[in-house]
Amino acid sequence: MTGSGTIDDVGRVGHACLVPDSEDHLWEATAAFVAGGIAAGERVVYFEDDTADTLLGRLADDRVPVSGALAEGGLLIVPTQRTRQLCAFPVPDIVELMRQTICESESEGWPGIRLAGESRELLPIGGLRKLVEYETAVDGLLARHPSAGMLCRFDRRFFDDE
Repeated sequence: MTGSGTIDDVGRVGHACLVPDSEDHLWEATAAFVAGGIAAGERVVYFEDDTADTLLGRLADDRVPVSGALAEGGLLIVPTQRTRQLCAFPVPDIVELMRQTICESESEGWPGIRLAGESRELLPIGGLRKLVEYETAVDGLLARHPSAGMLCRFDRRFFDDE
């Protein structure tokens, strides 16, 4: 996570960017973010890119009660194909869909919503420019929705230092 916070602070800061130092760190932080949302009774939306099994395995290892959250809609996993489709949209369209998801969760009475997932599909589609545009737009969206938080993951296997 950038800045001086911890993964436990994500629910209070709105938007966090995670640059893990190892694959284990990536999944430890992601699982902690998801588990924190489940424990708080929030809705968690995870945009996966062939990674749901890894996340669910880590949550199981951490003894997080996932089955109830999945059954009740507290944990939603957006499938790989849909995640990749969304990343191909122009940034304003992606952010609008996120806004709709946040508003829907708020209207359904969820006390908060956490969004997390893969950012790597933005690079081949629009390069660093699209990624920066996306992160900036997400900051603006989350500033207008204080009950929402987002964990953007920058796995070093897919992102260079630039």
